[in-house]
Amino acid sequence: MESRDCKLLHSSTMDDDRISSLPEELLCRILSFLPTKNAVATSVLAKKWKSLWRSLPTLDIDDDNISEDNHARFVESFNAYISSCDHHQPLQKFRLRFSNPYDDFTNVNACMKSSLQLLLQHLQIEHIDIALPFPWIQPTKHIMSPLIFTFTNLVVLKLEAIRFKHFTSVDFPFLKTLHLQDLLFDNRQCLTKVLSGCPVLEDFKEDCIVMDGEVDNDLTEREYFTLPKLVRANVSGQYAFLLKAVKNVQFLHINGIDDRNLHNFKGTNLSVFPLLHNLTHIELSFSCTMCKDWLQALELLKNCPQLQVLVINQIRYSLGGGIAPALPHASSSCH
Repeated sequence: MESRDCKLLHSSTMDDDRISSLPEELLCRILSFLPTKNAVATSVLAKKWKSLWRSLPTLDIDDDNISEDNHARFVESFNAYISSCDHHQPLQKFRLRFSNPYDDFTNVNACMKSSLQLLLQHLQIEHIDIALPFPWIQPTKHIMSPLIFTFTNLVVLKLEAIRFKHFTSVDFPFLKTLHLQDLLFDNRQCLTKVLSGCPVLEDFKEDCIVMDGEVDNDLTEREYFTLPKLVRANVSGQYAFLLKAVKNVQFLHINGIDDRNLHNFKGTNLSVFPLLHNLTHIELSFSCTMCKDWLQALELLKNCPQLQVLVINQIRYSLGGGIAPALPHASSSCH
């Protein structure tokens, strides 16, 4: 009796496993929404699942929750995974995020090298997202190869904690989303070169971009460019030339406004800005301990004839044990 019940239970379980009966193409599509380490773990579920992970259209690697003792092994597993992938299967999305600086960057650079070798076999890839740790401790350690600009089919590109050097041209005819954080450029021309190579860009975000040397915010006629399709932009207050390039946006967030860059938003500097004629929503974030005359930045609103929503935020710091005086938070409709 007991043996028969076990057989019935096994039969019932097999009959209920409807997911495994789905086509492999659909199963790979389902697994592509999981982090790669979770997708690989499904190989123990059944014989059919054993090799599915090798043919996924996405690669999503994150060292979050990896301890220092296991980090070197994690990197080895990553490189072994790349070697085991089915390189004939088109890769649509690549995401690599390293947040734990447990070594001297040797392992990270090894991962970057093997990643680039993999990506060069998939020039039709549409989504690349790479984030590396601690860029400013050893900023020369994370120099991005100019080969990143050979992926002309990209629709989404997100880069964090990387330095760009020695590239001549950029051509991203299909790129719609560009997020740049904690990047180091040799000069302003490098950044303008990247942006001017994205003619259909719709979503642009930059945060903590550093440029060697002094940055002149006045674009030359040769450098001037616009992003005609741009809908949403998140830029820092330190680079006025970016505000000139995003004049077509509907949603604009300007972050890190302080006394060092407040002059970009008032007086004669404001008069050279084009009208933000499509702008309906603007968000201004101030470093309140360093921005005594923050109200002057609101002169920018004179260039926003269609504005409907204004949001004012503050970034508060503690100085000498005290709490910085708060700016009045505002979120209002403009008529």
